[in-house]
Amino acid sequence: MASRGGGRGRGRGQLTFNMEAVGIGKGDALPPSTLQPSPLFPPLEFRPVPLPAGEEGEYVLALKQELRGAMRQLPYFIRPAVPKRDVERYSDKYQMSGPIDNAIDWNPDWRRLPRELKIRVRKLQKE
Repeated sequence: MASRGGGRGRGRGQLTFNMEAVGIGKGDALPPSTLQPSPLFPPLEFRPVPLPAGEEGEYVLALKQELRGAMRQLPYFIRPAVPKRDVERYSDKYQMSGPIDNAIDWNPDWRRLPRELKIRVRKLQKE
């Protein structure tokens, strides 16, 4: 006959870790709970270096802005999606929209790409 209280969840619960290793002794009160949320960002240890002033700094800043503007004109630039209206209407999907991601205006240098990728437009043969 099986003994009482043994196995299968009966009896006293056992902790799976050592309480003294965590820093809590037997009979000690638990540490108080924190009522405030933790700060969003930790304090900065090193302050950022100020931008270089003068003609050279302005020139580098102008170059950077020019590069960013040129990158936005490339066909690889993904524009953010246009926010949708609150109600989607049936006729919205049939409205004419502009080229998607500027794909139609793209004219690559075909000498740098394989021939298999070149777009070929077939002309209709007249009988």
